[in-house]
Amino acid sequence: MEVSVNSDGDTFTCTGDAWSANGFTGTSGETSDLWLILGEYDLSSTTAFDLIFDATENFDGSGVEVFYSTSYSGCPSDAANAWVSAGLVETSTTAASFDLSAAAGASAVYIGIQYLSGSGGGEVSGWTVSNLGLTADACPAVNAALASNCGGAVEDCPGLGNIGDACDDMDANTENDVLQADCSCAGTPIQTGTCGTELYIAGAMDATLTGGLPKAIQICATAAIADLSAYGIESVSNGGGSASAAEFNFPADALAAGDCIWVTNDLIAFNTFMGIDACYETNDINSNGDDAYILYCSTGVMDVLGDPDNDGTGTLWEYTDGWATSNDMLPNPVFDETEWTYSGVDGLDSTGDSNATAASPYPNTDVACPGGATEDCPGLGNIGDSCDDNDANTENDVLQADCSCAGTPIQINCDPEPGTFPWNGN
Repeated sequence: MEVSVNSDGDTFTCTGDAWSANGFTGTSGETSDLWLILGEYDLSSTTAFDLIFDATENFDGSGVEVFYSTSYSGCPSDAANAWVSAGLVETSTTAASFDLSAAAGASAVYIGIQYLSGSGGGEVSGWTVSNLGLTADACPAVNAALASNCGGAVEDCPGLGNIGDACDDMDANTENDVLQADCSCAGTPIQTGTCGTELYIAGAMDATLTGGLPKAIQICATAAIADLSAYGIESVSNGGGSASAAEFNFPADALAAGDCIWVTNDLIAFNTFMGIDACYETNDINSNGDDAYILYCSTGVMDVLGDPDNDGTGTLWEYTDGWATSNDMLPNPVFDETEWTYSGVDGLDSTGDSNATAASPYPNTDVACPGGATEDCPGLGNIGDSCDDNDANTENDVLQADCSCAGTPIQINCDPEPGTFPWNGN
Protein backbone atom coordinates (compact mmCIF):
# COMPACT_ATOMS: atom_id res chain seq x y z
CA MET A 1 0.00 0.00 0.00
CA GLU A 2 1.49 3.36 -1.01
CA VAL A 3 0.43 6.77 0.36
CA SER A 4 1.30 10.02 -1.41
CA VAL A 5 1.55 13.51 0.03
CA ASN A 6 2.48 16.20 -2.51
CA SER A 7 0.74 18.50 -4.97
CA ASP A 8 1.61 16.39 -8.02
CA GLY A 9 -0.06 13.32 -6.47
CA ASP A 10 3.22 11.38 -6.70
CA THR A 11 3.40 7.88 -5.21
CA PHE A 12 5.77 4.97 -5.15
CA THR A 13 5.12 3.19 -8.44
CA CYS A 14 5.55 -0.54 -8.92
CA THR A 15 7.31 -2.11 -11.90
CA GLY A 16 7.84 -5.84 -11.53
CA ASP A 17 9.39 -6.35 -8.11
CA ALA A 18 10.69 -2.76 -7.85
CA TRP A 19 9.12 0.33 -6.32
CA SER A 20 10.23 3.80 -7.51
CA ALA A 21 9.70 7.33 -6.19
CA ASN A 22 10.64 10.78 -7.45
CA GLY A 23 9.11 13.74 -5.63
CA PHE A 24 10.42 16.55 -7.82
CA THR A 25 7.52 18.98 -8.31
CA GLY A 26 9.11 22.22 -9.52
CA THR A 27 7.24 24.08 -6.79
CA SER A 28 9.65 26.15 -4.72
CA GLY A 29 9.41 25.41 -1.02
CA GLU A 30 7.23 22.29 -1.34
CA THR A 31 8.29 19.17 0.54
CA SER A 32 7.56 15.86 -1.18
CA ASP A 33 6.65 13.23 1.45
CA LEU A 34 6.04 9.86 -0.21
CA TRP A 35 5.50 6.59 1.69
CA LEU A 36 5.49 2.90 0.84
CA ILE A 37 3.59 1.09 3.62
CA LEU A 38 4.07 -2.64 4.27
CA GLY A 39 1.90 -4.63 6.69
CA GLU A 40 0.11 -5.55 8.75
CA TYR A 41 2.33 -8.17 10.39
CA ASP A 42 1.56 -10.13 13.55
CA LEU A 43 4.89 -10.62 15.36
CA SER A 44 3.34 -12.20 18.47
CA SER A 45 5.48 -15.32 18.00
CA THR A 46 8.48 -13.64 16.43
CA THR A 47 11.66 -12.47 18.19
CA ALA A 48 13.90 -11.64 15.22
CA PHE A 49 12.58 -9.64 12.24
CA ASP A 50 14.51 -7.88 9.45
CA LEU A 51 13.71 -6.00 6.20
CA ILE A 52 16.12 -6.33 3.28
CA PHE A 53 16.11 -4.50 -0.09
CA ASP A 54 18.33 -3.08 -2.80
CA ALA A 55 18.26 0.72 -3.21
CA THR A 56 19.27 2.61 -6.37
CA GLU A 57 19.59 6.42 -6.39
CA ASN A 58 19.25 8.73 -9.39
CA PHE A 59 20.43 12.34 -9.09
CA ASP A 60 21.42 13.49 -5.62
CA GLY A 61 19.86 15.32 -2.72
CA SER A 62 17.53 13.12 -0.65
CA GLY A 63 17.39 9.67 0.89
CA VAL A 64 14.93 6.98 1.91
CA GLU A 65 14.34 6.02 5.53
CA VAL A 66 12.81 2.88 7.06
CA PHE A 67 10.44 3.07 10.04
CA TYR A 68 8.18 0.71 11.93
CA SER A 69 5.05 1.34 13.99
CA THR A 70 2.94 -0.74 16.33
CA SER A 71 0.12 1.82 16.30
CA TYR A 72 -0.31 2.73 12.63
CA SER A 73 -3.52 4.73 12.03
CA GLY A 74 -3.86 4.54 8.26
CA CYS A 75 -2.10 7.82 7.44
CA PRO A 76 1.70 8.05 7.67
CA SER A 77 1.70 11.70 8.79
CA ASP A 78 -0.44 10.97 11.88
CA ALA A 79 1.58 11.61 15.04
CA ALA A 80 -0.24 8.69 16.71
CA ASN A 81 1.77 6.30 14.54
CA ALA A 82 4.82 6.86 16.75
CA TRP A 83 7.14 5.79 13.94
CA VAL A 84 10.49 4.39 15.06
CA SER A 85 13.40 4.79 12.64
CA ALA A 86 15.26 1.65 11.68
CA GLY A 87 17.79 3.31 9.40
CA LEU A 88 18.45 5.75 6.54
CA VAL A 89 19.74 5.01 3.03
CA GLU A 90 21.57 7.96 1.42
CA THR A 91 23.43 6.29 -1.45
CA SER A 92 22.80 3.33 -3.72
CA THR A 93 23.30 0.06 -1.89
CA THR A 94 22.73 -3.68 -2.30
CA ALA A 95 21.02 -5.85 0.32
CA ALA A 96 20.49 -3.03 2.81
CA SER A 97 19.30 -4.64 6.06
CA PHE A 98 17.10 -3.08 8.74
CA ASP A 99 16.61 -4.72 12.11
CA LEU A 100 12.97 -4.48 13.20
CA SER A 101 13.26 -6.94 16.09
CA ALA A 102 12.33 -4.24 18.60
CA ALA A 103 8.73 -4.67 17.34
CA ALA A 104 8.72 -8.39 18.18
CA GLY A 105 5.73 -9.47 20.23
CA ALA A 106 3.41 -6.84 18.79
CA SER A 107 0.33 -8.10 16.96
CA ALA A 108 -0.08 -5.24 14.42
CA VAL A 109 3.22 -4.03 12.98
CA TYR A 110 3.58 -1.79 9.93
CA ILE A 111 6.75 -0.90 8.04
CA GLY A 112 7.06 2.50 6.39
CA ILE A 113 9.63 3.36 3.71
CA GLN A 114 9.65 7.14 3.46
CA TYR A 115 10.92 9.21 0.56
CA LEU A 116 11.34 12.80 1.82
CA SER A 117 12.78 15.50 -0.44
CA GLY A 118 14.23 18.68 0.99
CA SER A 119 12.03 21.08 -1.01
CA GLY A 120 10.35 20.88 -4.38
CA GLY A 121 12.26 22.63 -7.14
CA GLY A 122 15.61 22.03 -5.40
CA GLU A 123 17.94 19.04 -5.60
CA VAL A 124 16.05 15.79 -5.04
CA SER A 125 16.85 12.17 -5.74
CA GLY A 126 14.90 9.55 -7.56
CA TRP A 127 14.93 6.22 -5.67
CA THR A 128 14.11 2.64 -6.61
CA VAL A 129 13.84 -0.09 -3.99
CA SER A 130 13.80 -3.65 -5.26
CA ASN A 131 14.16 -7.26 -4.13
CA LEU A 132 12.29 -6.53 -0.92
CA GLY A 133 12.41 -9.36 1.53
CA LEU A 134 11.63 -10.13 5.17
CA THR A 135 13.52 -12.54 7.40
CA ALA A 136 12.29 -13.82 10.77
CA ASP A 137 13.00 -16.60 13.23
CA ALA A 138 9.30 -17.48 13.04
CA CYS A 139 7.18 -16.55 10.05
CA PRO A 140 4.70 -13.86 11.12
CA ALA A 141 1.04 -13.88 10.21
CA VAL A 142 -0.01 -11.28 7.65
CA ASN A 143 -3.24 -9.50 8.48
CA ALA A 144 -5.46 -7.35 6.25
CA ALA A 145 -3.94 -3.90 5.77
CA LEU A 146 -5.63 -0.73 6.89
CA ALA A 147 -6.99 1.40 4.08
CA SER A 148 -5.23 4.70 3.51
CA ASN A 149 -6.94 7.30 5.67
CA CYS A 150 -5.36 10.74 5.41
CA GLY A 151 -8.53 12.74 5.97
CA GLY A 152 -9.84 12.61 2.42
CA ALA A 153 -8.22 13.93 -0.76
CA VAL A 154 -4.65 15.19 -0.57
CA GLU A 155 -4.49 18.98 -0.67
CA ASP A 156 -3.39 20.60 -3.93
CA CYS A 157 -0.71 22.38 -1.91
CA PRO A 158 0.09 20.16 1.07
CA GLY A 159 0.15 22.09 4.30
CA LEU A 160 -1.18 25.20 2.54
CA GLY A 161 -4.54 24.20 1.14
CA ASN A 162 -6.13 23.87 -2.26
CA ILE A 163 -5.75 26.10 -5.30
CA GLY A 164 -8.08 29.06 -4.87
CA ASP A 165 -8.03 28.92 -1.06
CA ALA A 166 -7.45 32.17 0.82
CA CYS A 167 -3.88 32.85 1.90
CA ASP A 168 -1.64 35.80 2.72
CA ASP A 169 1.02 36.91 0.23
CA MET A 170 2.47 39.28 2.86
CA ASP A 171 2.03 42.24 0.50
CA ALA A 172 0.12 45.13 2.05
CA ASN A 173 -0.68 46.48 -1.42
CA THR A 174 -2.75 43.47 -2.50
CA GLU A 175 -6.08 42.00 -1.50
CA ASN A 176 -8.11 38.81 -2.12
CA ASP A 177 -4.96 36.67 -1.85
CA VAL A 178 -5.44 33.07 -3.00
CA LEU A 179 -3.27 30.03 -3.70
CA GLN A 180 -2.20 29.91 -7.34
CA ALA A 181 -1.77 26.90 -9.62
CA ASP A 182 1.92 26.70 -8.66
CA CYS A 183 0.99 26.84 -4.94
CA SER A 184 2.35 30.35 -4.58
CA CYS A 185 0.15 32.95 -2.89
CA ALA A 186 -0.82 36.09 -4.79
CA GLY A 187 -3.45 38.78 -4.60
CA THR A 188 -4.75 41.59 -6.77
CA PRO A 189 -3.49 45.17 -6.35
CA ILE A 190 -5.62 47.23 -3.99
CA GLN A 191 -7.48 49.90 -5.91
CA THR A 192 -7.01 53.06 -3.88
CA GLY A 193 -9.39 55.10 -6.01
CA THR A 194 -12.99 54.41 -6.94
CA CYS A 195 -12.11 54.29 -10.64
CA GLY A 196 -15.55 55.31 -11.84
CA THR A 197 -16.50 58.73 -13.21
CA GLU A 198 -15.18 60.74 -10.26
CA LEU A 199 -12.31 62.44 -12.13
CA TYR A 200 -12.05 63.84 -15.64
CA ILE A 201 -9.87 66.01 -17.86
CA ALA A 202 -11.47 69.44 -17.74
CA GLY A 203 -9.11 70.92 -20.29
CA ALA A 204 -5.55 71.53 -21.44
CA MET A 205 -3.53 74.42 -22.80
CA ASP A 206 -0.46 75.07 -24.90
CA ALA A 207 0.38 78.68 -24.04
CA THR A 208 2.53 81.24 -25.77
CA LEU A 209 5.21 82.57 -23.43
CA THR A 210 8.83 82.17 -24.52
CA GLY A 211 9.58 78.51 -25.13
CA GLY A 212 5.91 77.65 -25.60
CA LEU A 213 5.25 77.90 -21.88
CA PRO A 214 3.29 76.99 -19.94
CA LYS A 215 1.82 73.68 -20.96
CA ALA A 216 -0.83 72.54 -18.51
CA ILE A 217 -3.75 70.21 -17.93
CA GLN A 218 -6.78 70.83 -15.70
CA ILE A 219 -8.33 67.88 -13.83
CA CYS A 220 -11.64 68.16 -11.97
CA ALA A 221 -13.48 65.90 -9.52
CA THR A 222 -17.19 65.07 -9.70
CA ALA A 223 -17.07 63.31 -6.31
CA ALA A 224 -14.87 63.35 -3.25
CA ILE A 225 -11.60 61.45 -3.67
CA ALA A 226 -9.77 60.44 -0.51
CA ASP A 227 -6.53 59.39 -2.21
CA LEU A 228 -5.31 60.73 -5.55
CA SER A 229 -2.34 58.35 -5.68
CA ALA A 230 -4.36 55.87 -7.76
CA TYR A 231 -4.49 58.40 -10.61
CA GLY A 232 -1.94 59.52 -13.15
CA ILE A 233 -1.41 61.21 -16.51
CA GLU A 234 0.33 60.12 -19.70
CA SER A 235 1.31 62.52 -22.49
CA VAL A 236 1.46 60.92 -25.96
CA SER A 237 3.43 62.88 -28.58
CA ASN A 238 2.99 62.93 -32.35
CA GLY A 239 0.49 60.09 -32.51
CA GLY A 240 3.11 57.67 -31.27
CA GLY A 241 0.67 55.50 -29.37
CA SER A 242 0.12 55.01 -25.68
CA ALA A 243 2.53 53.11 -23.43
CA SER A 244 -0.54 52.09 -21.37
CA ALA A 245 0.91 53.59 -18.20
CA ALA A 246 0.95 56.94 -16.44
CA GLU A 247 4.10 59.05 -16.59
CA PHE A 248 3.06 61.40 -13.79
CA ASN A 249 1.34 59.96 -10.72
CA PHE A 250 -0.46 62.15 -8.22
CA PRO A 251 0.55 62.08 -4.57
CA ALA A 252 -1.83 60.77 -1.90
CA ASP A 253 -3.80 64.02 -1.71
CA ALA A 254 -7.56 64.39 -1.28
CA LEU A 255 -10.08 66.29 -3.40
CA ALA A 256 -13.60 67.43 -2.61
CA ALA A 257 -16.41 67.11 -5.13
CA GLY A 258 -16.15 70.00 -7.59
CA ASP A 259 -12.46 70.70 -6.95
CA CYS A 260 -10.23 71.38 -9.94
CA ILE A 261 -6.46 71.07 -9.98
CA TRP A 262 -3.82 72.13 -12.48
CA VAL A 263 -0.67 70.26 -13.47
CA THR A 264 1.94 72.16 -15.46
CA ASN A 265 5.47 71.86 -16.76
CA ASP A 266 6.45 75.28 -15.32
CA LEU A 267 4.92 76.72 -12.15
CA ILE A 268 6.36 80.20 -12.59
CA ALA A 269 5.34 80.51 -16.25
CA PHE A 270 1.87 79.21 -15.36
CA ASN A 271 1.42 81.84 -12.66
CA THR A 272 2.70 84.55 -15.00
CA PHE A 273 0.32 83.59 -17.78
CA MET A 274 -2.78 82.54 -15.81
CA GLY A 275 -2.48 84.73 -12.70
CA ILE A 276 -3.16 81.69 -10.47
CA ASP A 277 -0.99 78.91 -9.06
CA ALA A 278 -0.91 75.41 -10.46
CA CYS A 279 -0.88 72.53 -7.97
CA TYR A 280 1.76 70.23 -9.42
CA GLU A 281 4.77 70.54 -11.71
CA THR A 282 6.20 67.84 -13.97
CA ASN A 283 8.04 67.73 -17.28
CA ASP A 284 5.62 64.99 -18.34
CA ILE A 285 3.04 67.66 -19.21
CA ASN A 286 4.42 68.53 -22.63
CA SER A 287 1.63 68.50 -25.22
CA ASN A 288 2.07 70.95 -28.09
CA GLY A 289 -1.64 71.11 -28.79
CA ASP A 290 -1.54 68.36 -31.39
CA ASP A 291 -0.66 65.64 -28.87
CA ALA A 292 -2.84 63.54 -26.57
CA TYR A 293 -3.31 63.27 -22.80
CA ILE A 294 -4.58 60.14 -21.03
CA LEU A 295 -5.95 60.09 -17.47
CA TYR A 296 -5.51 56.78 -15.63
CA CYS A 297 -6.99 55.24 -12.53
CA SER A 298 -4.53 52.51 -11.53
CA THR A 299 -3.84 50.84 -14.88
CA GLY A 300 -7.26 51.62 -16.38
CA VAL A 301 -7.89 54.46 -18.81
CA MET A 302 -10.45 56.96 -17.46
CA ASP A 303 -10.38 59.86 -19.90
CA VAL A 304 -8.62 60.84 -23.11
CA LEU A 305 -8.03 64.22 -24.78
CA GLY A 306 -6.69 63.84 -28.32
CA ASP A 307 -6.00 60.78 -30.44
CA PRO A 308 -2.98 58.87 -29.04
CA ASP A 309 -2.47 57.06 -32.36
CA ASN A 310 -2.59 60.04 -34.71
CA ASP A 311 -0.83 63.40 -34.82
CA GLY A 312 -3.42 66.14 -34.32
CA THR A 313 -1.91 68.64 -36.75
CA GLY A 314 -4.66 69.91 -39.02
CA THR A 315 -7.43 68.02 -37.23
CA LEU A 316 -10.58 69.41 -35.63
CA TRP A 317 -9.11 68.84 -32.18
CA GLU A 318 -5.77 70.62 -32.71
CA TYR A 319 -5.21 73.43 -30.19
CA THR A 320 -1.57 74.41 -30.82
CA ASP A 321 -0.93 77.71 -28.96
CA GLY A 322 -4.46 77.36 -27.67
CA TRP A 323 -6.68 75.22 -25.49
CA ALA A 324 -9.36 72.51 -25.34
CA THR A 325 -12.06 72.07 -22.67
CA SER A 326 -14.56 69.34 -21.84
CA ASN A 327 -18.21 69.91 -22.77
CA ASP A 328 -19.91 67.19 -20.71
CA MET A 329 -17.54 67.21 -17.70
CA LEU A 330 -17.47 63.41 -17.66
CA PRO A 331 -14.63 61.01 -18.43
CA ASN A 332 -14.62 58.89 -21.57
CA PRO A 333 -11.90 56.25 -22.06
CA VAL A 334 -12.34 56.58 -25.84
CA PHE A 335 -11.56 59.97 -27.35
CA ASP A 336 -14.54 61.65 -29.06
CA GLU A 337 -13.57 65.00 -30.56
CA THR A 338 -17.20 66.18 -30.47
CA GLU A 339 -17.18 66.14 -26.64
CA TRP A 340 -14.71 69.04 -26.50
CA THR A 341 -14.57 72.76 -27.27
CA TYR A 342 -11.40 74.10 -28.93
CA SER A 343 -9.94 77.58 -29.16
CA GLY A 344 -8.42 76.72 -32.48
CA VAL A 345 -4.77 77.20 -33.38
CA ASP A 346 -3.24 80.40 -31.88
CA GLY A 347 -6.23 80.92 -29.58
CA LEU A 348 -3.92 82.00 -26.74
CA ASP A 349 -1.88 84.46 -28.76
CA SER A 350 -1.69 87.53 -26.58
CA THR A 351 -0.25 91.00 -26.79
CA GLY A 352 -0.04 91.08 -23.02
CA ASP A 353 1.47 87.63 -22.44
CA SER A 354 -1.46 86.50 -20.33
CA ASN A 355 -4.62 84.46 -20.57
CA ALA A 356 -6.69 87.54 -19.80
CA THR A 357 -5.41 89.35 -22.89
CA ALA A 358 -5.46 86.32 -25.22
CA ALA A 359 -7.48 86.27 -28.40
CA SER A 360 -9.51 83.43 -26.87
CA PRO A 361 -8.86 83.13 -23.12
CA TYR A 362 -8.99 79.75 -21.42
CA PRO A 363 -12.53 79.85 -19.97
CA ASN A 364 -12.25 77.97 -16.65
CA THR A 365 -9.58 79.20 -14.26
CA ASP A 366 -10.93 77.30 -11.23
CA VAL A 367 -8.25 75.82 -8.99
CA ALA A 368 -8.43 74.25 -5.53
CA CYS A 369 -5.09 72.69 -4.71
CA PRO A 370 -5.11 70.03 -1.99
CA GLY A 371 -3.93 71.20 1.40
CA GLY A 372 -4.66 74.89 0.93
CA ALA A 373 -2.08 77.32 -0.42
CA THR A 374 0.34 75.86 -2.94
CA GLU A 375 4.06 76.09 -2.25
CA ASP A 376 6.06 78.17 -4.69
CA CYS A 377 8.03 75.02 -5.38
CA PRO A 378 5.70 72.05 -4.62
CA GLY A 379 7.40 69.44 -2.53
CA LEU A 380 10.38 71.74 -1.91
CA GLY A 381 8.96 74.83 -0.23
CA ASN A 382 8.67 78.50 -0.99
CA ILE A 383 11.14 80.79 -2.67
CA GLY A 384 13.66 81.90 -0.05
CA ASP A 385 13.27 78.77 2.11
CA SER A 386 16.48 77.11 3.21
CA CYS A 387 17.61 74.07 1.23
CA ASP A 388 20.78 72.17 0.41
CA ASP A 389 22.45 72.62 -2.98
CA ASN A 390 24.85 69.75 -2.18
CA ASP A 391 27.81 72.02 -2.78
CA ALA A 392 30.32 71.99 0.07
CA ASN A 393 31.73 75.31 -1.13
CA THR A 394 28.52 77.31 -0.58
CA GLU A 395 26.53 78.41 2.44
CA ASN A 396 23.14 80.02 3.20
CA ASP A 397 21.48 77.87 0.51
CA VAL A 398 17.91 78.96 -0.38
CA LEU A 399 15.28 78.16 -3.02
CA GLN A 400 15.60 80.48 -6.01
CA ALA A 401 12.89 82.02 -8.19
CA ASP A 402 13.19 79.07 -10.59
CA CYS A 403 12.89 76.59 -7.68
CA SER A 404 16.53 75.60 -7.92
CA CYS A 405 18.63 75.58 -4.76
CA ALA A 406 21.71 77.79 -4.58
CA GLY A 407 23.96 79.28 -1.95
CA THR A 408 26.66 81.90 -1.76
CA PRO A 409 30.34 80.91 -2.06
CA ILE A 410 32.02 80.37 1.29
CA GLN A 411 34.61 83.12 1.85
CA ILE A 412 37.93 81.63 2.90
CA ASN A 413 40.51 83.89 4.60
CA CYS A 414 43.61 83.34 2.52
CA ASP A 415 45.87 85.66 4.59
CA PRO A 416 48.46 83.42 6.22
CA GLU A 417 49.14 83.76 9.89
CA PRO A 418 52.67 83.94 11.26
CA GLY A 419 53.98 80.63 12.46
CA THR A 420 51.67 78.44 10.36
CA PHE A 421 54.12 78.14 7.47
CA PRO A 422 57.17 80.10 6.21
CA TRP A 423 56.36 83.75 6.70
CA ASN A 424 58.12 86.63 5.04
CA GLY A 425 56.25 89.42 6.77
CA ASN A 426 54.44 90.61 3.64
